[in-house]
Parts: sequence; C-alpha cells; structure tokens
Amino acid sequence: MRFYFILFFIFSVFKGFSQDPLTRIAIGIYDKDTKSPISNYKVEVVSLYLGNGTVFVSNNFLLGYTDECGYLDNVVSQSRADVGAHGQYSKGKTFGLLFTHCEYGQFIQYFEVTDESLSVEVTRPFIYDLKVFTDNSKTFIRFEWRMRLFSLRRYDSHGSMGDNSSKGTGIQKGYAGPFIYSNQNVKADSLITFTDYDVTKGNTYDYSISAYPTSISCPPGVNVSIKLNDATPDSISFLPIIKLVCPPVEPVLSLTDFKIFPIPYSDLLTIRSDHYLTEPISVSVFSILGQKLFSSEIFLSPNQEYAIDLKNLTPGFQLFQIKYKNGLITHRVIKLEP
Repeated sequence: MRFYFILFFIFSVFKGFSQDPLTRIAIGIYDKDTKSPISNYKVEVVSLYLGNGTVFVSNNFLLGYTDECGYLDNVVSQSRADVGAHGQYSKGKTFGLLFTHCEYGQFIQYFEVTDESLSVEVTRPFIYDLKVFTDNSKTFIRFEWRMRLFSLRRYDSHGSMGDNSSKGTGIQKGYAGPFIYSNQNVKADSLITFTDYDVTKGNTYDYSISAYPTSISCPPGVNVSIKLNDATPDSISFLPIIKLVCPPVEPVLSLTDFKIFPIPYSDLLTIRSDHYLTEPISVSVFSILGQKLFSSEIFLSPNQEYAIDLKNLTPGFQLFQIKYKNGLITHRVIKLEP
C-alpha cells in the first residue's frame, strides 16, 4: 500500500511539472555607448496588458539582478507568460519583462518561450546645460536644461509608455522641494523649461531634476538649492554644456577578421583588417617548436595593408601570431624556398 502511495505521489508531482513547464530566461544587458556590461539591473517577469498607449503591469515576479558581467540566467514557470494587447492575449507564449535600474531607467521587453536568450543595449540618460534664472524682483525661479534620453521604449511606473524620441516634463511634489521630472513630449537634447511662480523673496527653495519618476526610488539627477534674496544673481549656470564623448570600443576579433596573405609566402607576408583598432598590435612568427623567429609592433588602420618583411626566416611551417588589446590569434603559414 505504501508503495502505491509513493508511486501516486511521484506521478502527481511529475504531472504538475509537465502541465506547467519551466522556461529558461538568459539576459545580457550592456551600455550602448561603451559596450560595457551593466550590473544590478532588476528584472521582473510581469503580466502585461497594452491598450491605447497605456501599459498595465501586474503579478510582478522577481527573476533576479544582472551580475558584474551584465548577465542573468534563471528559470520561470511558463504559466507566467501573460501578455495581452487590445483584447488579444498570448497566455503561455510570451513573457513580459520589466527592467529597472537607478541610473539607466526602466523599460519593458518581451521574451518568447521559444527564445534562447535576450541581449539588450541601453543608453544612460543624463541632464546637462542646466541654468536657473530669476528677475530683479525675485518673483519667479525659472529652469532651463537639456537631457540625453533613454534609448529603448520605456515604461514609467505610473503607467504610461514613451518611445525613444518623445519624453517630457512634469512636476511631482513631496520630495526635497518640487520634483521636476523630465519624461514625455520633449525631443532629445531640445531645451526643457520649468518656471516656479510660487516663490517669495527671502526663502530658500530646493529642487530635484531627474529623468525618472520618484516611484523608481532613485537618487535624483541634479539637486539645486536657491536662496532667493537681493543677492541672488539673475542667472546661474549649474551644469556646463556636456557633450558625450565615448571611448572607441576595441572589438573582440577572430581569425576571420584578419586577412593574411599570401600563404604560402616567399619574402613578404601581408596583413589587413577592416576593423578599427585603438592600439598597436603585436605580430610574431614562431617555429613549429615554439621558438620565436620574428616580432614587431605595428599600427593597423582599417582597410590598410601592412607588408611584413620575413625574407631572412628559414623556409618551412611557421605559426603567425597576432596579439591585440582584447585577445590573441594564431594562424599557421608556410614560407617557401627562395
């Protein structure tokens, strides 16, 4: 009797698993400008309903946080795949993923149950060219600033969804003074303004300007404190004009990214690459026993051919090695008799 009970229990558990299988979700998140991984991105599996420009999110389930490599790999019940739009649902087919990060913001992506992985590149928004103005009578405080925007279709915690070209301005009270939230209906890098007329000379006013709603619980982008009196200048520049300068990204290359010819060669061996390399590369020739026969450092520009003079080397099989910033590539070559 006990045997049948155990057998029934195992069958019940197996049946339960078979009816609600697990789906693996593997995610990589990277900075679009620097290509560096982004850690601590919170990822939640959510039920989504989209309709008339509004996103309704519910049933938040924490999938995890990205690691120092920008990677998250976990499993989730397929029954949580719940996405709908305009009355149509894809239950069990598509996962809704809600991403939240204090510096990079919040956005939504979809993940099909048949997908193997998801790679996402995001742009970090920031505020720049911030200036504050008032008049001689100190009857208002006016802000002007510009903002670099988020690169993906983003979800705002209060329910609306904006695309990557239109954001805007809103005001939320209850922070350290008025909270100026740049969000919708403003083009990237265009001039954004806000004027506070509810001010009185002699008081101090604190403002927080951010690219995110307060519900994301992030530090604001910029804090400004204005003591409004006769000594307050009519114009104050808090942030200079900032232009994003991204360092060139050194690619990860393979043998197919280099052209090495002719093989076999007689005197000159030519190397060429279509990629931009930020630093000189080291080229070496070894015998098949590992003895270094030649070594030199060269700077290789895109589409430039560089001929290496190897006429003094002994004919035979050799190993041609390319060492660059992000890796090492070795290729077998043959030197002919003169």
